[in-house]
Amino acid sequence: MWNPNVLNYPSWLHARLKDGMKRILADRNDKGQLPDKFKPFLDTSKIPTVRSIVMARPGWCIVEADYQTAEMRGLAWLSGDKEMQAQILYPDPNWAYVDPKYVPEGADHEDYVVRLAFPDYIKQPADKEKFLMTRAKDGKILEKYTEDQLWHDENGKIKGPRYDFH
Repeated sequence: MWNPNVLNYPSWLHARLKDGMKRILADRNDKGQLPDKFKPFLDTSKIPTVRSIVMARPGWCIVEADYQTAEMRGLAWLSGDKEMQAQILYPDPNWAYVDPKYVPEGADHEDYVVRLAFPDYIKQPADKEKFLMTRAKDGKILEKYTEDQLWHDENGKIKGPRYDFH
């Protein structure tokens, strides 16, 4: 039986649940109906993430055991699919890393990824051009970069992250 990876719940899902909880808690509190044990959650930063609501049934446990999408890697080699193997072995050409000298000290370098292109197999945003050569989060552009600010290897080739198979 397949079960989804709870680490991949999208952040917007948690945000919507948190907003809903905030409204319910505030309403019950205003009406004097909120039990004391729930009052700490009026501070929404204390509302647990969506992952915390996932529980194993009695006698079972939940284990997160993923080694860089090992299942996909195995399937690529068992199937002999050369395109799938290439996607596992090589960086995704739609993304590039920002050169480490432009990443703030102490920041996670993995968070500094720039969009170079949109692949044909995804729905193209109407305003896709504004997202090229940018680092964005939740549809908002954080920074724009030039090619000189991208990370290049010793041969001058742009370095980027591998395909995300989650």
